[in-house]
Amino acid sequence: MNTLYTFPLDFDKPVNQTTYYWFENGFSPEELTYIEQQVQEIPFQQAITEGGKQDQGEGLEARSSMIKWVPFSEETKWIYDKIGEMANEANESMYHFDLNNMPENIQYTEYYSTNKGHYD
Repeated sequence: MNTLYTFPLDFDKPVNQTTYYWFENGFSPEELTYIEQQVQEIPFQQAITEGGKQDQGEGLEARSSMIKWVPFSEETKWIYDKIGEMANEANESMYHFDLNNMPENIQYTEYYSTNKGHYD
């Protein structure tokens, strides 16, 4: 398995898993527009939940959205870096999990009101 992004390790802090962490304006409007442009050529696929079978419509009651997988490349590295920095900040501040890498490509998701887009 290829490691896409590596986190620094810190095993000396207690773990808090009782709340969430969020970023107001984590990406600027200009960055979001640029991301949309960067992923424009990647084909969408119907999102499903774990264990759902897309061709049989399973998992669609829990999730209605379209996804793309953003490959790690020189052009998209800045996105991985920024999300990695935010994940690391949230982890250091609250969770203190033993994070060491992001082993998957970043998922880009769109929800459409015309399809009753949701993820329950």
